[in-house]
Amino acid sequence: MVEHEKTYKDIPTVALRGLVVLPGEMLHFDAGRPKSVHALNRAMDEEGLIFVSAQKDPKISEIEPDDIYETGTLCALRQVLPMPGDSARVFVEGVCRALAMKVRDGEEGFSADIEVLEDEEYKPAKAEALRAVSLAGFRKSSAPGRPVSLLLTCSVRGLGGSRTRIGG
Repeated sequence: MVEHEKTYKDIPTVALRGLVVLPGEMLHFDAGRPKSVHALNRAMDEEGLIFVSAQKDPKISEIEPDDIYETGTLCALRQVLPMPGDSARVFVEGVCRALAMKVRDGEEGFSADIEVLEDEEYKPAKAEALRAVSLAGFRKSSAPGRPVSLLLTCSVRGLGGSRTRIGG
C-alpha cells in the first residue's frame, strides 16, 4: 500500500452528482460548474490531487459546502480534457478514503482540509457474515413474481458459489 500524508490542507474539492469514486478505482466524469472547473485547474497547477465527494442532493445546481458529504476520496488527476462551453472531461484514480474536516467556498472553487481514513483490516468472518446477509436480502427481494435483472442475478450468484439457488 502506498503511504499518504495523514492530513491535507486547502485541497481542491469537487462535488459529484450521482457518482462516487472508490480507492483504487479509475473513473471519468464531466465537470461543468465553474467552481468545479476552477478547483480542477488549481489541482493541475499544484500537486494533481483533488478531494471528490458526493453531493447530498444531485438536483441542486448551485451548492454550498454543507451540500457536500464529509466522507469522500482523495484522487489523483490522470487527465483533464477541455470540452466545449467551459467544461472538462476528467479522468481520476481514487487514492484513499478521506474525511473533510472543513469545506470552504472560495473564488477558486471549493477546497477542503481533509484527513485520510485508514482502511479496516480484512476479517474473513465479518466478510462471510456480510455476504450471507446480502444474499438473504437478495433472495427475499427476488421472490417469485418480482422482476430482477439478469446482470444482477449473475452477480449475486457469484457471491454464493455455483450451487446457490437464487429467489426461492
